[in-house]
Amino acid sequence: MNLSLLYKYPCVVFAFALTCAVVFIFGTWRYGFSDFVLWGAAVALLAVALFPLQRKHESYGVAQRKTLLGLAKDPVIYIGVLLLAYMALQALNCGRPLMYNVTAGRWMHGAPPWPGVPSSVNAGAVWRMFFSFAPAVAILLCIRHGMTSAGRRAFLALLVVLSALVAVWEFAGFLWLGGQTDDWRIFSNADHEGIWFLFCFCVAFVLWGNGCLRKFPVWLCRLFFACALLDLAGILVIRAPTALLLVWCAGLPLAVATLAVVWPVIGYPRRMASMAVLGGLLLLAFFLFARNGLNFLGLGLSTAGKGTLSQMVFDGRAERLEVAWKIAKDNLMFGAGAGNYPFFSELYWPAKRIADFPLQGLAASNDFAQMFAEFGIVGLLIMLAMAVFFVPPLLRRWPGSPPARRRLFVVFVAGVGLVFVAAWVESPFRSPPVLVSVVAALACASGFLLNPQREDDLI
Repeated sequence: MNLSLLYKYPCVVFAFALTCAVVFIFGTWRYGFSDFVLWGAAVALLAVALFPLQRKHESYGVAQRKTLLGLAKDPVIYIGVLLLAYMALQALNCGRPLMYNVTAGRWMHGAPPWPGVPSSVNAGAVWRMFFSFAPAVAILLCIRHGMTSAGRRAFLALLVVLSALVAVWEFAGFLWLGGQTDDWRIFSNADHEGIWFLFCFCVAFVLWGNGCLRKFPVWLCRLFFACALLDLAGILVIRAPTALLLVWCAGLPLAVATLAVVWPVIGYPRRMASMAVLGGLLLLAFFLFARNGLNFLGLGLSTAGKGTLSQMVFDGRAERLEVAWKIAKDNLMFGAGAGNYPFFSELYWPAKRIADFPLQGLAASNDFAQMFAEFGIVGLLIMLAMAVFFVPPLLRRWPGSPPARRRLFVVFVAGVGLVFVAAWVESPFRSPPVLVSVVAALACASGFLLNPQREDDLI
């Protein structure tokens, strides 16, 4: 990767600018600026048509027609529009009255204005989810049709640099405010921010490994390594329990696996430096575990009046899953409405735990269960249909890729997969920055494999 890529592939710049807007606007739930993000998504899609990938001896008009034809033939654009239309219909078909069901012996929401179609109780919550998914779909199409493998890696590089800058900001707030950083954070939710840092930590290490394999300049490899360490520092500073648990137990082992992949191609000094840093982090984890037991992952959270790590991560999960399943059963086909889980959960929350509802009833803390409850079978099928189209590019590139690149790709997928692991006990995909970043990373995954089509003739 070099800076000329930003001039060579303008879609990288537009997609990254849209990602920055999502992080800094939606990270703190500033939905009053939603129009700005939607216009940014439209501009990113327009950039795909205005700045097509152009090969040597190919006119601009021919390249543009190829790009537009590729967009028209891409099922992802139609599935994305269908998903956004599905959520828009949920928002428009709002207004299910609250009534008492004598047969069931409990309060429940009645039929919507248009029975038999997707609906919701609170349209505002649906639109907030709509504003989260719209930029994700735009960036996905921008990556698929406006970036080559090098451009995709450049986009991921910019993303991890952004995360490192956010981590520096968090660390500065930690030092300036004496550890009380709630009013300083870029993200309103510390758990979401911790999982985003975890994701970028893994991606940064894979980019470092990719730079070593491809003989990138030493300064660039060091930059990726530094970004990974800054992301780890960000996790430690905000002390999000799920992110801490995963970074110590899975993130660091994946970093060691990356080192193992690039071990044959890096020199002795870089081997020793990398081993010293990763070994020091593993020794730190072992020391904290020996001193504090399993609660070492929380780094003293038990003294902050919030309970032990196990209580913070797992308390109330069984009730939340039960509530999500009940909501899903009552709204099986079309769901309760995107983002509408809080407006249904109080009706299903166990009476013995009603005092805990303000803290634990607003989210299922399991994205899979909550998505099922809010989108229903139809909505989940639309999402799965979109996910299917991430696979063909990987299958095309896998056979011809060298073993080292394959192993690095597996590490990358495992790192992104940690977000899906966290989704079993948290709700990271409720956060627009996490959603956009993970979708973009999955679209960029093929950039770590060898492209059977030549890219060196691109203008």
